[in-house]
Amino acid sequence: MLIHPDLRELTALVSLDHNEDFKVILNWLHKSLNEIREANDSTKDETLVRWNQGAAQTLHQFLETSQNSKQSLSKINSLRK
Repeated sequence: MLIHPDLRELTALVSLDHNEDFKVILNWLHKSLNEIREANDSTKDETLVRWNQGAAQTLHQFLETSQNSKQSLSKINSLRK
């Protein structure tokens, strides 16, 4: 799993929010997450299922953190005042 991003990391994610190349990467990660989830539905090997679950959880966490970075940064900044 990923650790919680600090202020600098959240700021970097917010600055990437309008970057078209970063949007391409995010789209690729969303597609990869969907593929992992679909592949996991038909996987019988329990070890592979666990690996896929870990990968899916990590990708989901990154995508969610990226999507919510602006709100998280605003919240941190409001608490610092």
